[in-house]
Amino acid sequence: MKAEDIIYSYLNKGLCDIGICGAEGFEQAREAFLAVKHTLKGFVEQDIEKRIYPYITMPEVKSIISVAFPYIKRIPEKGEGLRVNISMGAVGEDYHISLKRILDSLADELENKFNAKCMVFVDTGPLSDRAV
Repeated sequence: MKAEDIIYSYLNKGLCDIGICGAEGFEQAREAFLAVKHTLKGFVEQDIEKRIYPYITMPEVKSIISVAFPYIKRIPEKGEGLRVNISMGAVGEDYHISLKRILDSLADELENKFNAKCMVFVDTGPLSDRAV
């Protein structure tokens, strides 16, 4: 079994899309990062070089796996309990926890079968999700 087969098998384990890209960097995003640098303090990595070049955080990086995770929550029907206006992000398990569990499992599998070195980030890494 190839690494790609294992990666794409996670579409059956809760992910709704998966992409794999090289790790050369995202220089084309520099201008956009500079334009919003002062408005995003506290939310994103402030070192733009770390946001652009994966090898700064992961010196041996060869590929990046990016995933889309469904943000589907079941809202109780009328008569099933409390029904109020509340953010969907506040309903159920925090997606950071759910997604990290799935990605840790994928990383373990890749490490065990291919001796890969993996780092898992769920909204916590220095790279720009959009650029990836």
